[in-house]
Amino acid sequence: MRVAVLQFESGPDYGANLDRLRTLAEEAEADLVLAPEVCLTGFDYDRFEAAAAFAKKSEAALLALSEKCAIALTQIEREGDAFFNVFRLYDQGRCLHAQKKHKLFLLGNEHDHFSAGAKEAIAPFEWRGWQLGVLICFELRFVDLWQRLEGCELLLVPAAWGALRKSHYETLCDALAIANRCFVAASDSANADMAAGSAILSPWGEALRDDTQHTLARTLDKREITKMKRAIPYDTAA
Repeated sequence: MRVAVLQFESGPDYGANLDRLRTLAEEAEADLVLAPEVCLTGFDYDRFEAAAAFAKKSEAALLALSEKCAIALTQIEREGDAFFNVFRLYDQGRCLHAQKKHKLFLLGNEHDHFSAGAKEAIAPFEWRGWQLGVLICFELRFVDLWQRLEGCELLLVPAAWGALRKSHYETLCDALAIANRCFVAASDSANADMAAGSAILSPWGEALRDDTQHTLARTLDKREITKMKRAIPYDTAA
C-alpha cells in the first residue's frame, strides 16, 4: 500500500485550499493521502459558521476525489448548536470513518469553540485489509490513547502543531511508531507558525521526513510489522 502525507499552507480562501489539496492528492499517486488538521479552513474562529458550512459544501468534491485515492482530513463541523473537529476518511465515493476530536488544546482555546468527542471513538477500524487508528494533533500527547490503538498496523495523525514545539511533535510521532510497533503517517500544517514535520514512520522508528516538500510518499509492507514483533516481542500477559 502506498501512503502519502501532505504539508502545505492554508490561506483565507477556502476554495483555494480545497483546490490545493485536490492537486497534491492527485499528484501523490497514493492509495491513501493524509492532509493536515483543518487544512481547508484553518481554525478560522472569526468565520466559524462559514468554516462549518464549507465542510458540507466541500463534501461532494472530497467524495469525487476519493474515487481516485482515499483521502483523510479533519474539518470543522456543526451538529445542532455544537461544533466539532471531525476526522473523516473518504474512500471510493463514501465516508468510511468519522471521528470527533476528543482532546482539545487548551492553549489554543479550542475548548471555547469546540465540543469534545467521545474517548470511546478512538478505536481501531478496518480499511482495505489494514487495521487503522487515528489521533488528532493534541491527542498525540496522551499515552493512554496510544494504548487504545494497540494492534493497529497504521496510525494516522493529522495535526496543526505549533512550530515552538516542533521537537515534541517529531519525538512523539517517532515514539508512537516504536511503542505500538506499527506504521505512523503524520501530516502537519506548513503555515508560518506551524511545525511542518510531516512524516511516515516504520515500526522501527525509521522516518521519511522532509520539511521542504509538500508531499511525502512511501509504500508500506506489513511484513515490517511482523519482523518488528518477532524481534521485540511483548508479553501481553504480564
